[in-house]
Amino acid sequence: MRTLIILQDFVRLSGPGSLRFILQPLMSVFFGIKDGITDAKLGNDPFLFSLFKSSEKKSKLKEAFKSVGKVFIIAIILDIIFYYIISGTFAPLQSLLIGTILVFIPYSIARGFTNRIYSAKLKKNKS
Repeated sequence: MRTLIILQDFVRLSGPGSLRFILQPLMSVFFGIKDGITDAKLGNDPFLFSLFKSSEKKSKLKEAFKSVGKVFIIAIILDIIFYYIISGTFAPLQSLLIGTILVFIPYSIARGFTNRIYSAKLKKNKS
């Protein structure tokens, strides 16, 4: 029953707090693009690929959180506030889940794709 309530609140795209479903992913995509270009210029592997390398995993996660940490924290705080306004209760675990979905997933995808695209562009320009 509790899971159903969480899913209903998550997929509700209208009403209080609906703008977060647009702004938070857009901000994280912006930071992902910025970091993806930096990765390409430095010749680093794409972000998700480098997370699976044991030597780079910790440093990449630190770098990612440094880049989108503020957006992630704001996403969690806003979600807690909006959920309290909507339902009158606090759900911090739900806020962590939604913050992760709205911030880290778009960031990771944008960073990886940007790295691939920009790396190909750099190789093409060198040829």
